[in-house]
Amino acid sequence: MSLDKFFFIVVFVLNFNSMSLFAQNNSKANCFITILDYGAKMDGVSDDSGAIMASLNELGYAYIPISENGARVERTIILKSNQNIYGLSRASVIKSYVPKGNYTIRAEYIAFTESAQIKDLSISIEVEGANGIQAFETRNVYIDNVAILGNHKCGTGIQLDGGTENGSAWNQITRYTVTRCKLGIELTSETKNNWCNRNYIGFGVVQSCETGVRLYRASTNTILACPQGCPTGIAMEKARLNTIDTFIENSNKNSIIIDAKSSYNTISGQWKIDKYEDSGKSNLINLNRPKNQKTKLN
Repeated sequence: MSLDKFFFIVVFVLNFNSMSLFAQNNSKANCFITILDYGAKMDGVSDDSGAIMASLNELGYAYIPISENGARVERTIILKSNQNIYGLSRASVIKSYVPKGNYTIRAEYIAFTESAQIKDLSISIEVEGANGIQAFETRNVYIDNVAILGNHKCGTGIQLDGGTENGSAWNQITRYTVTRCKLGIELTSETKNNWCNRNYIGFGVVQSCETGVRLYRASTNTILACPQGCPTGIAMEKARLNTIDTFIENSNKNSIIIDAKSSYNTISGQWKIDKYEDSGKSNLINLNRPKNQKTKLN
């Protein structure tokens, strides 16, 4: 055997072994590793919270497969920087039995250079007063193709919360459906110095919630949410410089409520309403409504 051929064979074998080791070490980075591999039963009775957290902590993601009973969750799933939780589609279901007042999934304090994702799944809220998803003092959290299925007695579907220290900004929510919650989507902050700002709420449907979208101490956000069948479509308190382009349908109370401390917001879109309330300052409301509809300002 020539020396050149010998070296070729040695290099090939070493490269092949290196590729094999790489594949083995990264085998957990493909979608065939699911929460079932971490002990989830998905039988509708057992608590699968531990399996989801174990997968997140070891792999950086938790994959929820499609199953007849879904994944039962009895305690909040904490999502940290660079962690993802996702399914195959909205047919991947998390059935939430978290206690009243708690969130099913909570992304907390994620900085500018880091991110987290929640996508391609449904959360069915089974407990009165429980909530769906919260992003608390976060940057770059992406929530995409998610359905929050409430029970008419649950709390908030999706919340972006600026908290008291870091604010909440540059988060995105797209392709969502939120149904039967007390509050569909909320952008909020606990103090006047840490606003919930510069977030993007893309096109999606908020249906049969008491209030579709609420902005409290929220600034410079872009919102394309479409409330349907919500007594109050959009409520704004101490909100400023937000841009809302929406379709509001069948709001039988007030389609829009803007308080006296909200200012310089722009709201436009298609409307099937008969009244709204604006006691704020310099808000621009452009109603594009059917010709036979009269709109009253309260």
